[in-house]
Amino acid sequence: MDKTNDEVLVDAPLEESTEVEQTETKEESESQDSQLTTLIGSLKRQNKQLQKQLDEKEKAPKVEEPKTELQTETPTGLSRDEAILFAQGLSEEEVQYADKISKIDGVSLTEAVKTSIFKSWKTENEKAAKAQEASLGSSKGSGVKKAEKSFTTPGLSDDDHKALFQKKVLGK
Repeated sequence: MDKTNDEVLVDAPLEESTEVEQTETKEESESQDSQLTTLIGSLKRQNKQLQKQLDEKEKAPKVEEPKTELQTETPTGLSRDEAILFAQGLSEEEVQYADKISKIDGVSLTEAVKTSIFKSWKTENEKAAKAQEASLGSSKGSGVKKAEKSFTTPGLSDDDHKALFQKKVLGK
């Protein structure tokens, strides 16, 4: 019997300590709950403030920033004016020169082609190209004339024969 009494006595303090721990954990959880509710309340207030700020920014009129030269992008491909100039038979070098003139004078590409500066530059370039072609005459061939067709030329077509006949005999 002693053992059972000892067991009961030993069990009794354990039950008291568990009751004390349970009350302590209840108090701690209640304090944690109250801390969490205050934290949630403050977060909700911050959320409302942020939402108000967001709504104000959305309602405010948007002010466009002035574009600077650094923000402009260079267009790729042909512009409308460039395409017109190429269609008129201008070379790429001529279009580039006209582009420089248009930027300096502040006119369109099609107007830059009509300026006296561009016209004089173009005539100088054409003269230079003709002079260069004239200096390269030896590479074009030996300068031998082509043989004229006659009635004895082998392989004359009917049309060629008729043309020769009209030229020689009839004098046409």
